[in-house]
Amino acid sequence: MERRSLPRQLSLFQVVTYGIGNIVGAGIYVLVGDAAGLAGTSLWVSFLVAAVVATFTFPKLKNLCLNGFLSLHKRLARTLNEIVHK
Repeated sequence: MERRSLPRQLSLFQVVTYGIGNIVGAGIYVLVGDAAGLAGTSLWVSFLVAAVVATFTFPKLKNLCLNGFLSLHKRLARTLNEIVHK
């Protein structure tokens, strides 16, 4: 049986950021577990407060992201139009 290896697709930067993301994500789960130990059954209140805050901040964030996306979309459409109609 012939042994084949997979080609490397990830750069060092991608591997490092993936590792950092895993560490931060695990830390978040640990903090939620600690908070549940301290707050007990009232932990849902903190999630409710976070949801309310996110509800009020989301429209501003949405507008920032949407405006950036639309300007990028316009530039991409203009560039593709120039390439196609040369």
